[in-house]
Amino acid sequence: PHQWTKNLLCFAGFFFSGEKVNLNLLFITTTVFILFSMVSSAVYIFNDIIDLEQDRLHPQKKYRAIASGQTSINNAIIIGIALFLLSIIISFYVKYSLFIIIIIYLLNNLVYTLIIKHIPLLDVLSIAFGFVLRLLAGIYIIEVKITAWVILLTFFLSIFLAFCKRRAELFDSFSIKMDI
Repeated sequence: PHQWTKNLLCFAGFFFSGEKVNLNLLFITTTVFILFSMVSSAVYIFNDIIDLEQDRLHPQKKYRAIASGQTSINNAIIIGIALFLLSIIISFYVKYSLFIIIIIYLLNNLVYTLIIKHIPLLDVLSIAFGFVLRLLAGIYIIEVKITAWVILLTFFLSIFLAFCKRRAELFDSFSIKMDI
């Protein structure tokens, strides 16, 4: 759940719409936030299952629910599939463009987990693309007009933050190696 804060970007379209008193738009945007939280949780579960052995050896990641054994792999798979199915089925009925964005988000994250995450620069671009998809979902769902500058700003800010995270991870891994 602490990762769900990234999905707050879905509210950017609502913020830029100028209709902050429109409860219908707020409800629809909140639905997008919930659907992205569901699909991103399914992706995190998949990633944690794929990285299980590495996470068990990591000083912080070993405390994650699957790596620590708090949640069994079978339960995690059932939860992940349920979240995935609910998010795509509901998004299909909410709006077809939302369904397409969520499918693209899912595919981007699957490719990230299986291939891209260990390829410098491509991993950062994939992460940034995920943030842009969140933004676009929130924009398209309420059909607000937004400039390309907002999309580019989101993309470049996401790249910057991803590079900062990678840099911090590099220093953490270096300090861990020095402690041994």
